Amino acid sequence: MPSLDAPEKAATAKPGGAETATAKALRLCFIGDSNLAALKLGHDGGIAEAAGVDISFYGAPGPDFRALRYSDGVIVPDPQAVEAVKLVTGGDRINFDAAEVDVVAFFAARFRVQAFFEEFLHRASVPGAFVSAQVRMRALEALAMSTRYVRAAFDMAARGHRVIFVPTPFLTDAIAGDPLAKAPMAAQATPDDRAALWDEIEGFFAARGVTLLRQPDETVVRGCLTDPAFAAIGAEAAGDAVHKSAEYGAMVIRQVLASLETAEISAK
Repeated sequence: MPSLDAPEKAATAKPGGAETATAKALRLCFIGDSNLAALKLGHDGGIAEAAGVDISFYGAPGPDFRALRYSDGVIVPDPQAVEAVKLVTGGDRINFDAAEVDVVAFFAARFRVQAFFEEFLHRASVPGAFVSAQVRMRALEALAMSTRYVRAAFDMAARGHRVIFVPTPFLTDAIAGDPLAKAPMAAQATPDDRAALWDEIEGFFAARGVTLLRQPDETVVRGCLTDPAFAAIGAEAAGDAVHKSAEYGAMVIRQVLASLETAEISAK
């Protein structure tokens, strides 16, 4: 894969047969649902710098995301979703082919870990409710394998593509009631408690060739909720605890870029 620090050089012919080297940017495509808006805002607003990386976006919001069909490394929208895809891509890409990029990074894409964290953080603090790692792993496998684009990510990785997955962020606190009403002890979880669950999720994905990136701890409050500082504009008025701000999106982009840089260093 081309290096982030020293982009691959491609030789181009000059008049008279001489050659000169031109930088080839690493091609990174983020794929997701309506949550992708935070990343696009963070990127288009210049909050996240990406020198030497060609960032693109692919996906569709809401029901149209369910109309994207995956097979053999390629995503094709149903006819009714084409216009929604164009809004995300800027019109320059209708179908997505993993072979046309260097890194595929899924963001949200309907992989919601909120309930997983709520239940098992809560259980860990309730006498008699603790469950074994084997039980958690079965629950995680059921959650992951029931999510279409988690399965697609695993398939892409099996085909030799480099794949990153960033799950849907935790619900935003103090927006729409108390998200932890049914799992109140989850709010008492420590960063170490949360990290233990992230370790299990990361391991599950890594075993299938996909790098999973956890939600940054500095954005998390009350065990497994997102700090309201990262809510989307107008979220409180709309009662929208799901979508996040441009600042959050920029943080995710930087997180992905940092993981690529770390992998490059480790490979040297």
